[in-house]
Order: sequence, then C-alpha cells, then structure tokens
Amino acid sequence: MNKQAFRMWTFVVMLVIVSQASLMPASKTVAETMNTLQPPSNVTLSIENENDIVLRWSPVLYATGYKIYQIIDGQAVLVRTTTGIAALFSNMPAGEYSYTVHSYSSSLGESGPSKIVTNVSNKDTEAPVTRSTANENWLTQDTVIELFATDNESGVANTYYSINKGAFREGSVFTLTEEGINNVYFYSVDNVGNIEKIQTQEVKIDKTQPELSIDLQDVYSLGAEVVLTYHADDKVSGISSAELTVNGQVIENGGSFKFDQPGEYLVKIEAEDHAGWKSTYEKKVIVQIPVSIEVTPGILKDNNGLFTVKVYLPDVLTMKDIDLNSVTLNGVSAKSGTEGLQEQAELGQFKFKREDFDLVSGEVTLEFRASLGDHDIVGKAVVKVK
Repeated sequence: MNKQAFRMWTFVVMLVIVSQASLMPASKTVAETMNTLQPPSNVTLSIENENDIVLRWSPVLYATGYKIYQIIDGQAVLVRTTTGIAALFSNMPAGEYSYTVHSYSSSLGESGPSKIVTNVSNKDTEAPVTRSTANENWLTQDTVIELFATDNESGVANTYYSINKGAFREGSVFTLTEEGINNVYFYSVDNVGNIEKIQTQEVKIDKTQPELSIDLQDVYSLGAEVVLTYHADDKVSGISSAELTVNGQVIENGGSFKFDQPGEYLVKIEAEDHAGWKSTYEKKVIVQIPVSIEVTPGILKDNNGLFTVKVYLPDVLTMKDIDLNSVTLNGVSAKSGTEGLQEQAELGQFKFKREDFDLVSGEVTLEFRASLGDHDIVGKAVVKVK
C-alpha cells in the first residue's frame, strides 16, 4: 500500500468513529436509559360470566413479563406471573377483589406497582345454610346447642338465634336450661348480604322422673278382692310405659285382684317417661285370716272378773293350727294354765280379766289376734261397756 492510500483508509476509520460517538446522548448512557422499567398503565378489572375476573393492561417497553398481586388484608400477595397483557381468574367466589400489576425483565428486575384496581363479583345470590347440633330426642339435662353455618360463595358473616320467641342474638353457641319444649330460631347472613330463611327447631328437656301413686290399705282380709287403680304422671315429656304387678303378676290398671292367700304381698308400679326417666313404687300389703268372735257376756258391767271370747275359725283351720300363746285381745294376752283354761283355749274359748282392759262406757271394739305360722288371724266384735 502506498502512502496516499494508507492516509485515505485512516481518514475513513476516524470518520466512522466520530459519527458513532455523535449519536450517543450527551447526559445518559444506553444502560442508564433502559434501567427505567415502568409499571403497567391502563390497568382494568372486569367481571365476566358473573364470576370470572379479567385483568388487562398496556404493554411496557423492555418488559419481558408481568406479575399480578392480589391485595389481601392490606398486603400484596403474588397470585400470577404472565408474559401477556391480560389475565383470567375463572369461577371466583363472590366478593370484593383488588389487584395491582408489576412489570419485570430478566435484566432490569421488577417495576413498582401499577394503580390498584377493584371490583366485586356478584354471582352469590344464595343464602348460607345453618345446621344445629340439637336432635329430636328428649334430653334429661341442660344442653349446649351449637350452630354451624356454611356458604360456598362469599362466606358466612354472622349467625343469629332466638330462644322461645325472644330477641335475636348474634352467636352460634348457647345453653338451654328450661324444661319442656324449647323453640329455637336461627339464621345466618353471608358476606354479600344474602339472608337465610329463619329455621325453627324444637329442643325438648325433661329433668324430672314420673310421679306414681295408688290407693292401698296396709292390711286386707283373706279373700278380699280389690280394684287396683294407679296414677302415673309426667307433666313434661309424658309417660311412655307403665306396669303394675302384684307378687310379679301383671295387673292391668283398673283391674281387680283377689288376695286368696294369707301373708305378705308386694305391689309394684314401674313407669318410664319419654325422656327415659324411670320411677318405681313399692308397697307391702299384709293379708290376714279373718275369724268371727263372740264375747260373753255381751255387756261388760263390772271392772273385774273374767269374760269369754269364743273364736270361730274357717272350716279349713282348727285350733291346733294356732299358736295359743300368741292370742291377744286389744293387745292383752289370754288367761291360760290352771283351772282348765288351757283346755278351753284349745276349744276356741279364751278367758280375759276385765281389769286388764282400760275400757270406757259405751260401745267398744275388741280385736282378737293370733298367729298361724307367719300369718295373722284377726277377728273383731263390738261390745257395750257400763
């Protein structure tokens, strides 16, 4: 290359360098210009198909993607990353939604937030559903009732209840203490204001056992036939079952029963109410063997001397069956031993001293008693005392 050609080539190279330098900004480099990544503009939020949320925004120079944040309880929570300029959130529950969008690039990082956009999904037109822990059975004590409400869309805001038509109160747990049938009313409201139809439920409480009664004598005579009528009462849940037995034999209420054997009888009533409370009534009845007695003289005049009581036994008995030492008249033992009194007693004639009795003038009832094994023999007569 000659000297003239070399000078010409050098001139061209320098001219190119000067020309490129003249294109650079006077105050910023290229890197500095690209480092100002902006957040998206024209961000919109719309509700489509009732519950689909659609976000749209304008593209940002140098951005390679976008980050979508949802504002939840005042905090920005990353919910989506995309390279497009729109985002679809399908089938969202009803409620209020707020979002902001950031742009980013792998070389410049992430921008600040866009403006916050807010909208409300209005699909939720269904009220919450509330259920109770109470059941239809009778309860036997104070009971705690819990209410559980569900709402598949916007969620439950509040639950309210009322007891026996009292004022409604907010809450989901309460205690019932009153006996009888309690009417509980309750409903819930969701976060978009849908109000559940008031529900009603009966809660039945019975804390008291049934009351039982029957009119019975303590003592009956052998062969007596009585009508056995009992009363089983329960003022709260009512009687569910009741049974009367005499020595284990079931007797219908109002039915008759004959005491055909001497001795002790057990009359028993068992009852149960609808809440499961049980009551038992028991009474022991003594059945005595009746005898006829004759007192001579028929009029007792003096306060001394002996008088005789003649005893007439049923045909099935003889005086040999009786413990003669157990014989009394108004609690006074008969005379026996000497003067043939024992022999007379064995024939059913018993002697008593007038002065052993504290008798007043007028008609007096004398009661004869004796023992036949474990059974009582009883007879009565009325005499005049002067």
